[in-house]
Amino acid sequence: MLSKINVKYSSSSKSQGGAIYIGTNSTNIKLYDIEIIKSKSDSYGGGIAIYNNNKNIFLINIQITDCSSLTSGGGIYIGLNNKNINLQQMIIKKCDSNINGGGIAIEDNNSDLQIIEINLFDCYTNEYVGIGGGIFISNNKKNIILNTIFIDSCNAFYGGGIGIYKDSSYIILDYININDSTVGGYGGGIFIII
Repeated sequence: MLSKINVKYSSSSKSQGGAIYIGTNSTNIKLYDIEIIKSKSDSYGGGIAIYNNNKNIFLINIQITDCSSLTSGGGIYIGLNNKNINLQQMIIKKCDSNINGGGIAIEDNNSDLQIIEINLFDCYTNEYVGIGGGIFISNNKKNIILNTIFIDSCNAFYGGGIGIYKDSSYIILDYININDSTVGGYGGGIFIII
């Protein structure tokens, strides 16, 4: 468990996770009360990158500002096959990526996913190819729940606010508020492929 961490002005030029990188196959991951400002990665996760296999991930009360990634997840990137992913009470501002998920990118094949009470402001992806200016999710087997999400001024090519690729199970979007988001392609607010 990591808690009460403040990281400012950091970068990772050859790896992932500009401020925090966690890779494990053996333990649950819990991050609480984290603040990251002005962090960048030349790969995945401008602020935080997490790779986990068959375990649970909890990120609660996280604030990320002015972070960028040259690939996906300007603020946060989560990958691999997890059991459960739970993101709660986050504020992500002015984050960007070149591919998917200006604020948050989750590319996971086997997790139940809950994203609750998240606020994203001024996040974006590449205007010609990016998906999910605020949030990008690629989840092929399990359930996705997004509840109490506020997105303002986030932009992408597809899904200015939220972009989702999903093969099975269900998606629940509840209390979603998206303002002033634009796209070059489809889904100014929400873009979903099932």
